[in-house]
Amino acid sequence: MSKSIEDLKNIRSKIDEIDEKLISLMAKRTNFATEIALLKVELNMPVNDEKREREIRERICKLCEKYNFDCDLALKIIEMLVEYNKKIQIKEISLKK
Repeated sequence: MSKSIEDLKNIRSKIDEIDEKLISLMAKRTNFATEIALLKVELNMPVNDEKREREIRERICKLCEKYNFDCDLALKIIEMLVEYNKKIQIKEISLKK
């Protein structure tokens, strides 16, 4: 069966839907970073938590094995999100002081 332009459009449409879900999920993750910042203020905890970041990296690599996805790529993406979320937490914490 030969692939057609319509097949290409359908697959691209599916990718577009996945992109939207990814952006939506990243936005939700970032919103949780704000909530975490408020909790860290109450608990007098620092923004940086190396133990938690190590746990995240380990969990991501396990998920990559499960879904046969490139761990290095996933870690780069997650590390960018974590760094961005830490900046948000620092901003939120500075507003609460």
